Amino acid sequence: MASQQRGRAAICGADELVGGQIARRLVDEGVEVRALVDADAPRWHLDDIEVDWRVHSRAHQSAQALEASLVGCGVFFIADVARHARGAPDASTARRIAVRELRMRLDAALAAQVPRVVVLSGQQTLELGAVEGPPARPDETGTSVREALIAVESEIYRYVASGMHICLVVASPALGPGDVYAEHVSAFVQPLAGWDGFVQICDARDVAQVVINAARRGRAGRRYPFLGEAITLERFSTLREEHGGGGRPVNPECHWPPAWAQHPHALKSELAAGELGVRTRPLALTLRDAARWYRRAGMFVF
Repeated sequence: MASQQRGRAAICGADELVGGQIARRLVDEGVEVRALVDADAPRWHLDDIEVDWRVHSRAHQSAQALEASLVGCGVFFIADVARHARGAPDASTARRIAVRELRMRLDAALAAQVPRVVVLSGQQTLELGAVEGPPARPDETGTSVREALIAVESEIYRYVASGMHICLVVASPALGPGDVYAEHVSAFVQPLAGWDGFVQICDARDVAQVVINAARRGRAGRRYPFLGEAITLERFSTLREEHGGGGRPVNPECHWPPAWAQHPHALKSELAAGELGVRTRPLALTLRDAARWYRRAGMFVF
C-alpha cells in the first residue's frame, strides 16, 4: 500500500463503527488520516488520536473539495456506502442514490490519482449458496440498504474493468467499542428477539484490520467475505450474560439482530483469513469490550 507507514489515507465513514476503528488502527501505525464526514457527524470517539477532519463527505455537494482532500493519499477507504440511501422510499431510489454517491467518490479518487480504494460492504449482498461469488441480484421488494449495497458492488466492477484498483470487504454484523450511534446496543438487552439457526458476528476491530490488509495486499476486483463467528441464540445469550454485564440502553433499539443476519446454516469463507491473514477474535472478548464502551459512553442506564 503506497501510503501506509507514515503515509496518508482518507476515510469516508470514520464516524461509523468500523470506519472509526480503521482510523484508529492507521493512526497507531503512524499513518496520517483524513476523515471525510458530514458536518453533524460525531467525532468525540476519536478525540484521543490525531485525525484531519474534512467536512464534506456527501460527495454530490462538493466534488472538487472531495478531490482536493484525496490528493496525496495512498488509499481511500469507503466505509459508509449505504448511508445516504437509508430511508429511501423504494428500492430503485436507494440504488440510484447509492450509485450516484459512489461514482462521485470514485471519480474524485481517479482525478486525485489515488492508487487503491477499499470499499466496505455488508452481508446483505451475499448469495447464500455462493458466499465467495458475485453479489446477490437486485430485488424490488428488498430493503433500501440491501439494494443500495448490491448496486454499489455491481457498479464497482465497471471501475475495476477500466483499470482502477478497488477491492471489497463484505462483513457480517460487527460489534465492539466505538459505536457512537448505539446501533447495536440492543444486543445487550433482555429480551433478545428470538432467532433460529445462526447469526455471524464480527468484532469491528477485526473488520477494520481486514479492510486495511485488503488495501495492502488485496487483489483488484476481489471480494473478501469476513463472516466472524457463527453463533446460536442460546450460545449468544450465555456469552452475553457472562461477559456483557447488565444494564438497559438509554435509547433501546428493537429486534436485534436484524432479520437479514439470520441464517439456517453457518456461512463459511476462508478468503479473508487465507489471503489477508485476519481471523475473528473470540466473541467473549468482543462482548466484554463493547459493553465497557457503552457504559463509559453513557449508553447504559443502571
